[in-house]
Amino acid sequence: MNFNGFQPTEFNRFGGLVDNDDPTVVPPGVAAVCRNCRFQVTTVATRYGVQTAMLGPNQAPITGLAGMIYTPENPGETLFQVPMAFDAQGYLLRETPVGSGRLQRVQGPLVSQPADAHALFTQCYNRALVAYSDLTDSMAPLNVYGLKTQQLDPYGQKPVGGSWLASTAYLANEYVQPTAPGGNGHLYQCVQAGTTAANEPAWPLSEGATVNDGGAVWKEMTPVLANALPAPGSPGLSRASGAGTFAAGRDIYILVTYVSPQGESTPSGPSVLVNTVANDAVEFAAPTAGSLPGWIQGLAPAYAPTGINVYEADVPTGSPAPAAGSFALAGSFALGAAVTVTDTAAGAAPPTANTARVTPGGLQPPPAPAVERAPGAGGFPAGRDVYVTLTATNAAGETLPSAAGTLIDTVLNDAVQVPIPTTQYQITGVKVYETDVPTGSPAPPDSAYALVGAFQPNATATIADTAVGSPPPTVNTTGPPGSIAPDSANLNDTGVQGLRYASIAFQNRNGNLSPTVPSFT
Repeated sequence: MNFNGFQPTEFNRFGGLVDNDDPTVVPPGVAAVCRNCRFQVTTVATRYGVQTAMLGPNQAPITGLAGMIYTPENPGETLFQVPMAFDAQGYLLRETPVGSGRLQRVQGPLVSQPADAHALFTQCYNRALVAYSDLTDSMAPLNVYGLKTQQLDPYGQKPVGGSWLASTAYLANEYVQPTAPGGNGHLYQCVQAGTTAANEPAWPLSEGATVNDGGAVWKEMTPVLANALPAPGSPGLSRASGAGTFAAGRDIYILVTYVSPQGESTPSGPSVLVNTVANDAVEFAAPTAGSLPGWIQGLAPAYAPTGINVYEADVPTGSPAPAAGSFALAGSFALGAAVTVTDTAAGAAPPTANTARVTPGGLQPPPAPAVERAPGAGGFPAGRDVYVTLTATNAAGETLPSAAGTLIDTVLNDAVQVPIPTTQYQITGVKVYETDVPTGSPAPPDSAYALVGAFQPNATATIADTAVGSPPPTVNTTGPPGSIAPDSANLNDTGVQGLRYASIAFQNRNGNLSPTVPSFT
């Protein structure tokens, strides 16, 4: 009705007409009684809150709800959903299998969730990040949950190597140093989670030693920065009367080196047996594998010591110690062997450079690239999985390829873009290699890749179609695998070698880092 132009008039009565039909004559599809329904433009459904969709283990309010989606990262994977919930009793829950309505608790050995809290969810890099609060303040540290791995971890831990704290809860695998200024040169790993005592423990200095601290237990676990095996300790010599052919009145000096598949370490300090008797020999025991420092015992077979070389020199008793160049190889021995030197040695001189490296020669490959879709910018056909690897180059050569980055299932005329990463070492450029296979096929071998081109860090490489250049290298040519030079010589014209600086951070299995301890030399 249109009342334009009329004086406003109050309507205080309304009438209506009700048609009450018997249920037997209601048209098909029309309900005689409708309760607990919600109506939309084209549908009718059960109203919210009446139908049970998911059932948890507790009769507790749900105070957090999220729907996560896993995006495939590797060939053969499929997209899947991860519905998650959190209840007022502090249970983090996941529906499994999806659509079943059954909720399963999600737990992790390093985390706990607070009761009477709300969970706030977000997703990043196929992981769920979960914060807990009372809607005003945080009630627990952030958790990270791998949608594929189903592992729940803290987002980060205390700074590695931070000063010890009294009456503080520590998790297993956290690290501290003593509170004394500068520490004591050792790092300690928590091997039993617990709350520390009110007073600082007496820290042990021997490798692998443990100490109780309230409910926590600490183990000496100091990291070592090394690119080569160190020189062995000086051997403990003993006289073997009548077991050799040394003349009387000689001072016998012995040096030892480690030998590994990579080469030979620099020599130990000299040990001396003073004033031989005619036909004396020198005896000592080579170090056993179990007596070596823990980090050396943990080396891969390609870098671990397999034995020692023994070098000898002797001079008339009372003479000055012999020069390093006058020592000669007396023999090679296995770890743990009983060594006897019977006479003046005549072999090669000990090494002056350390070739027993414990790291690969040359530069390391760049990190795996991020591969991004560029719709309509190229000539890839539909249904291809595009793989991209990178190498770094310097004046000497080129590294081995990085791990591959992938773009799954191209659309017609796609291109791919690759942001070129920076490195923490000096390079002349980054080379990009590409190959592609039908979607769902196995990952291609390294020999299938072809060169796209060379780029500078922080540039963006666009790959418009299948590459046809040369294959990536199979040998790292960026540096010699042999002699390891010192850091520097004549630093500031003082003749002192340069220093290396390092800082440590804890990385968990979800790739999240703790803060770092201040750098040390």
